[in-house]
Amino acid sequence: MTGNPDCKKKEHKMHMCALKAEGFDKKKPVKFMALTENPQYKCENCGAKANKAENLCKPVEL
Repeated sequence: MTGNPDCKKKEHKMHMCALKAEGFDKKKPVKFMALTENPQYKCENCGAKANKAENLCKPVEL
């Protein structure tokens, strides 16, 4: 599992840390930015920010 190996959620492949580990931010920057353009949550593990909690391993509201 890429990104946070401790995350066991089946949706982990769509978490920011997994997307970055796979190079999604470089391969598809416009799509990646769409996930982060209006961040409402921050990951307690890595500090990544995202629009939706579902894109983070341990989301907390900003």
